[in-house]
Amino acid sequence: GGGNLIVELWNAGIREQTEDSDVNVVIDGCRQTHAAGSQLRLTPGESICLPPGLYHSFWAEKGFGDVL
Repeated sequence: GGGNLIVELWNAGIREQTEDSDVNVVIDGCRQTHAAGSQLRLTPGESICLPPGLYHSFWAEKGFGDVL
């Protein structure tokens, strides 16, 4: 069980600001490219690998249960 996790991603820029360039991550072993500021939904059992220099925030998606 468990709920969904939403992850918002941005590349780090100069002076700790975000950049509008595409973001590269690895989800379940598959490299993916997403637009800056994208919100990705991870369902129970999925994993994400974030490279250094990537700003991120995350939260449980409302209405889908607790995230473990």
